[in-house]
Parts: sequence; C-alpha cells; structure tokens
Amino acid sequence: MVTRDPAARLALARTVGRADVHGAWWPRGRVLEREVVGLFLAWPPEEGLICRVDYWPPDWTDAPVAVAVPGRRGPLRLGHLSARHPHRVVLRLLDGQRRLLSLVPSTAPLAVGVRRLDAIRRPQPDPHAPRRMDR
Repeated sequence: MVTRDPAARLALARTVGRADVHGAWWPRGRVLEREVVGLFLAWPPEEGLICRVDYWPPDWTDAPVAVAVPGRRGPLRLGHLSARHPHRVVLRLLDGQRRLLSLVPSTAPLAVGVRRLDAIRRPQPDPHAPRRMDR
C-alpha cells in the first residue's frame, strides 16, 4: 500500500514478514524536526493515529523531543531508540500498536531509494503456504 502523497517517499508493507518491518521511509533530509512532520501528514489514517515517534539519533542532525504538527492538537512526542535498532523509526500508535519503518538514508541515490521502497511494497511469500510442484 502506498500513501496518498507519493512525494512523501513512504511505503507500507502489504504483509508483515518475519522481521516485522511494516514499511520504509525515505526522508529528503537529515533534520528530523522538519522531516517527521511530512511523515506524520503522509501517514494513512486507516493505519492508526501516531502519538509518538522513536528514532535512532545518529541518523539525524537534530534531536528534538517534540515537534509541532499542523492540524494536530499538542506536539508530537519523539524519543530515542537504542543502538540495537539502527536506521529504524518506530511509530507508536494511539491504540498501543507499533509500526517499525526501515529508514532509507536521505543521501541514497534515486535508484537505491526507489528499489528499497518497492521491495517493501511487494508481498512477502508465506513460508507456510503449500508449494506448487511443477512436473
């Protein structure tokens, strides 16, 4: 599934694989305060309401703890992820669920970024599905 705004460079997985990566995000820069607003606005409402975003600090040039988002009542809270989760963003939803996004570096060449987003959009094969045996 793709968000309504293709300029957002956000791709969501159709199915969640074993790695539990729900999508990929390819921000345009490394200033989180600016980029997270676009992510929030591009997030499909049917996926749930984002109430917090956790990130790995070395991926960004700033380290905000909250960001004002247009149309949202109150600031969006931000937090840090440990070194066990490099190049990831975790979206915490109002209903308690979490969505793990793989972060594509903003400096990635166009072909690499597009390939990473497309890879997320493709449905993952079900390891428990019966295999077709051709003769």
